Amino acid sequence: MMLERKSSIECLITAIVADYGRRAEEIAKKELPPRVIMEYRYYNTKIYNAVAEIVGESQADRYISDIGGRKGYPKNGDIYYSEAIYYRKKQACKVGIARALNLID
Repeated sequence: MMLERKSSIECLITAIVADYGRRAEEIAKKELPPRVIMEYRYYNTKIYNAVAEIVGESQADRYISDIGGRKGYPKNGDIYYSEAIYYRKKQACKVGIARALNLID
């Protein structure tokens, strides 16, 4: 399944993933109520597991950063596969996140 570019689901996924880092910092600080921290852990765990299932744990953080930061294919040769494969994996990650968060079937 492919998400339509600029669809409401894709925009929502990008926004949720963009907040991944802030939630991780708040979890580490432990200054928020336990219920909020539990929700933050839920979202971050679901996002990380969905992405790691597709690209592996070694690249999960990179893809989470790229999705949340709206970054494209790195031109510096940092990735060892083609631009088309990178974008296919990135799209698959978005679909995986949407499924993990029950936004799509």
